[in-house]
Amino acid sequence: MSAVRVSMSGLITQARLLANDPSGASAVFTDQQVQDILDQNAFQAMYEQLSEIENIAAGGAVEYKKFSAARGYWESDTLLVNGNYAQLTPSDSDFLAGVWKFTSTQSLPVLIYGVWYDINAAAAELWKLKATKFAEQFDAAVDGASYSLSQKYNQALTMAKEFRSKAVGSSGITHLRRSDVAD
Repeated sequence: MSAVRVSMSGLITQARLLANDPSGASAVFTDQQVQDILDQNAFQAMYEQLSEIENIAAGGAVEYKKFSAARGYWESDTLLVNGNYAQLTPSDSDFLAGVWKFTSTQSLPVLIYGVWYDINAAAAELWKLKATKFAEQFDAAVDGASYSLSQKYNQALTMAKEFRSKAVGSSGITHLRRSDVAD
């Protein structure tokens, strides 16, 4: 268990949103616990090729200033490089959407090296863990009023199942497949 990484801030916030667990005094999980769950659902991308989004400039010239990954939810310390593996610095980065923009056109390919997360699998795990916290709660009737606390448990399991159905799969490594180099 390592300290909460600054590069995980956006991912932790998003996972909390999906698990309906806002940070603060009423939070069920600490940021460290959320990061640990995310890390269990991580994929290492090793120089995967980004998709270029072409723009037709005045005069008909094709420009490549915007690139997207096949998936979102990237840790913010992700690196972009060109075909010679020289690091690129985008002018705008949306790590949750997996989209990067540059002020000038880029030579192809643009590759990504970093970690992306199966946010749905992490949310499913957080909901499952919430269900275990609710498991000891029970329904009660007091002075004619009925309290159905077991609904919290059932709803948490339903949400875990919903997010699990959207999950990618087990964690691992995704490898480089360059279209500009012969196999």
